[in-house]
Amino acid sequence: MNEDGSEVVYNGKIITQSTTNSGGKIVKIKRMTISVLKLVAECWIGVADSPEYLASRIDEEKGSHYTNLEWRKRGQGVAHKRAKTFKRKNFFKSKKELEDFLTARPAEMPWYKYYQMKNVSETTVRKAKIRYGYEESAKR
Repeated sequence: MNEDGSEVVYNGKIITQSTTNSGGKIVKIKRMTISVLKLVAECWIGVADSPEYLASRIDEEKGSHYTNLEWRKRGQGVAHKRAKTFKRKNFFKSKKELEDFLTARPAEMPWYKYYQMKNVSETTVRKAKIRYGYEESAKR
């Protein structure tokens, strides 16, 4: 097995690789279908701690080189990758900001249009009201 999985050798013979529908590479060894990513990770990084881990790319653009692979628990796909870069936006840093936002709406404009214009979701406003203890009776 080389560093990026382009060649898989078993018992001195190069094994042909197949491509799955999702674009992943697999090989068949003794009636078992094994992911090339898993083989590269096992050869170059080490065996996973338990069967619940699978080999995954850190950065999809960098290919299957062993420096771009990691063992990740099942179910930590896209959400896990996004969590590294996602930063929660706190639109309202104080109760005053929330009140200013709510009172700035023109009377003739519906709430949903106002939220769209300000690029704020209804859920964000609702949670901010709960967080800061905003009284509904304080609305204008």
